[in-house]
Amino acid sequence: FTFAEALILAIQEDTEEAKRQLGLPEHLKLKEDNCFHLPEGK
Repeated sequence: FTFAEALILAIQEDTEEAKRQLGLPEHLKLKEDNCFHLPEGK
């Protein structure tokens, strides 16, 4: 592996881990929190 290939693989693995974590019940409730939504018309 080159450094770039290793970096790409690490980023892809981090992305998959984030998707798994965001699917957990304790994180899903944050998805609907108002601080993560733009006001209408923005």
